[in-house]
Parts: sequence; C-alpha cells; structure tokens
Amino acid sequence: MESGQGLGELIPPLADSDYYLDHYDDLSCIITQGLSGKIIVNGQPYEEEMLALNNISLAELSNLINYMNSQWYPDKIEVNLNTIKAQLANCAD
Repeated sequence: MESGQGLGELIPPLADSDYYLDHYDDLSCIITQGLSGKIIVNGQPYEEEMLALNNISLAELSNLINYMNSQWYPDKIEVNLNTIKAQLANCAD
C-alpha cells in the first residue's frame, strides 16, 4: 500500500519492517528475483509469493530503493548504480 503498511496477512509492510532492515543488502536481489516461501515480518508470517521484477533497469532499481528509503528509512544512505551492481553480483542463483 502507498503508506507502506502492507495488506493484512497477504502482503507484509515495508514501513517499520524488521525484514526490510535485516535483508537490506539483499533488496536488489529480492526485487529482481522475487521471493517465495514463508517469511516472518515483525513477528507475522507471510507466504504470498512476490513476483520478480526482472525487466527493471539498474537506474529504476536504484530509484525504487531510494524512494522506499526516503519514505520509510531516511537514515539509510542513498544507493547508487555501483551499490546495485554489487548487490546483484552477490545474488544467490
């Protein structure tokens, strides 16, 4: 949802999310490869599949992460294309 609160038991929140912070260095991989299986966010289990955005450009990916940070985690340093490339190079296959 636009305020980052998620959607009940279907979609986890981005705002005030322990999962977001705990997996921050994997965001590029999560966004481009998607996510399936059970995850726990703020103590709540979620199992809805997150589809991959595998057609997103590096610039769009950087903009997306910077937007999320600016909305809900302003203390995070702005990511750049080098950060995105490094994260993607470390994605598990």
